[in-house]
Amino acid sequence: MEKTRIEKEVDSTMSSMDNLERATVKPFFYTRLQARMNKEREYVTSAGWKWSMAAVILLLVMNAFTLLQVDSTDSAEGNSDEVELLSQEYSVSTFDIYEEDIMIENE
Repeated sequence: MEKTRIEKEVDSTMSSMDNLERATVKPFFYTRLQARMNKEREYVTSAGWKWSMAAVILLLVMNAFTLLQVDSTDSAEGNSDEVELLSQEYSVSTFDIYEEDIMIENE
């Protein structure tokens, strides 16, 4: 009984499409549609290039800023002083990797 009900639904759905007519469109519809799609594609492409160029310029500016801020001689001395202050404050003994190698070799 269930199968016959499903078959009736399928038949009624299929028969509803028998009376359909072909849709009509205005003249030159496809030409206008194609022109609009090409116009939108050009806009998206130019916007994509603008965003990618902005990202590249931003990265270059950030790299230049970082390179200008880093001074190797001052930062190395400043870091060792800061490490010493922190180690004294927290009562931690620190030593260099090279000192550790020398201590191992001496044993």
